[in-house]
Amino acid sequence: MNQIDFQDNILMLKVGKSSLIVRLILVPVTLLFFLLPIWGLSLNLADGQGIKFLSVLIFAGYFLLGFYLLRICLWNTFGKEVISFGLNTITYEADYGWFKGNKKEIPLENSVCKIKPSEFENQGKGILVFESDQSEIECVALVPLEKLQVLFTHIQDKIAAIKPEEFQN
Repeated sequence: MNQIDFQDNILMLKVGKSSLIVRLILVPVTLLFFLLPIWGLSLNLADGQGIKFLSVLIFAGYFLLGFYLLRICLWNTFGKEVISFGLNTITYEADYGWFKGNKKEIPLENSVCKIKPSEFENQGKGILVFESDQSEIECVALVPLEKLQVLFTHIQDKIAAIKPEEFQN
């Protein structure tokens, strides 16, 4: 699997798929979080009890947990991080395959790219961190440090290629 794809001004970091056993457990549990509340509400309606406020709260809670688990399933299967370098900004977006996460932007001016090494069981891997005066973007995808060093130099060259005159609108 090619984890890093850097074309033009767009960097894509693909997240490694989790093991098959984890996905085989996570997918049915996620489906249960969506199906059990519907089944419970239909049983309440069939018994003639109607929909009560507590059942709506339980339904909403299960739906939110199911949505969160769906995001985890999709991230562990199709997840990738998309970082684009514009004239004035660095934009980060998490792509879950079926939908995308919120965009984060930091100004390119005075921005710094760093490598943050991972600890404990993921030694030899690290993540990218983009910092500016106002905020920071921390990537999630763990990449081997050797590949990260090569990528780091490409990013530094890309940022250095943008001249200060281009920051003016």
